[in-house]
Amino acid sequence: MCLKFQRSGSTPASLYRVAAALCDERIIDLLSLCTFLSPKLEDLMNDHKSRVERDGKRAKKNEIVSTGMVSVDSRVSSTTSTGYMDDSTTITGVSFASVLAVQNADDIKMVDEKESDDAILAKNQKLGLTFALLEGGAWQFAKQMLDRFPEFYAVNASRSIALSIADLLERSTDDFYQEKSRFALGDTGTFNLSSSLAQTHSLEIVGSWSELVSVVLPVLAYLGPHIAYRPKAAVKLVRLMAVFFEEREKDPTWGQTAHTDTVYNALIDAIDETLVPALSLANSNFAYSQELWKLLSHLPYTVRYRIYARWKTVHTIRHPQINICRGSTFGMTRYVLKLVFLCTKTII
Repeated sequence: MCLKFQRSGSTPASLYRVAAALCDERIIDLLSLCTFLSPKLEDLMNDHKSRVERDGKRAKKNEIVSTGMVSVDSRVSSTTSTGYMDDSTTITGVSFASVLAVQNADDIKMVDEKESDDAILAKNQKLGLTFALLEGGAWQFAKQMLDRFPEFYAVNASRSIALSIADLLERSTDDFYQEKSRFALGDTGTFNLSSSLAQTHSLEIVGSWSELVSVVLPVLAYLGPHIAYRPKAAVKLVRLMAVFFEEREKDPTWGQTAHTDTVYNALIDAIDETLVPALSLANSNFAYSQELWKLLSHLPYTVRYRIYARWKTVHTIRHPQINICRGSTFGMTRYVLKLVFLCTKTII
């Protein structure tokens, strides 16, 4: 088995699945197997540094919106015979959607075509094995692999790994969500989980607030804001936490116990480090922000604005994907403001 991992080139997913199953059954020692996997620690750290540097360049590039090569809007096409706009007509003649499409296309060019999720998992054997362990529900073994990577390296490098962790969290919390949330849908028979994981998941099914803190939040810390990739799991956690704060407000006596304070502080940390920064990565940004606001409205102003400040500073630096989104938002906002200024100037 170990010799098969030493072959050069892409590693088939079937080999990862077999190795994960053998590790889960304790037939093979996971840590011993890791010594045969590529890349080695030095190469892994170099890859991590190169990713951070590349993502920093992407963030800075997204702050600059260039419209020089965007086709002229039909309403102003008569201003130039070349089909493109000069510097004096660029802003007023290019639609917002066109500029956004160009910005996204430029950003994609900065990402290596070979860095598709499947290619990364096939080339990086440590990530490939981690994904197979997660797909098989072997969280304790997957955790050992994640601990060997730099912080958030695995979920940054592979969206599939992030989705697998989110699926584990959703399965673990779903019964408790159905019990507590008034938005519960009743039958939730479909999960984005593999068949083996659906039958034998490794995370305990939580049934209380203390179990939510002890079982779910430690796993959530490995996923971070990337839980936004699975909106359903993110919204369930937000709604569950909102229920806790509602119950705490309704019963002041219960809310003043030491146990409740422990849960309260743990949930505040999770909101700060995961759920609020996830808003930057959420595709369903508006819907998620509504759910998140209902949760944040239960918090004191001092706590709320401390979370906002850390989102803008600490977590934007900590998570490259958030920094890229920040750069894109900053660039498009600056473009819109310039467009409004020129339009206003023309009217005056």
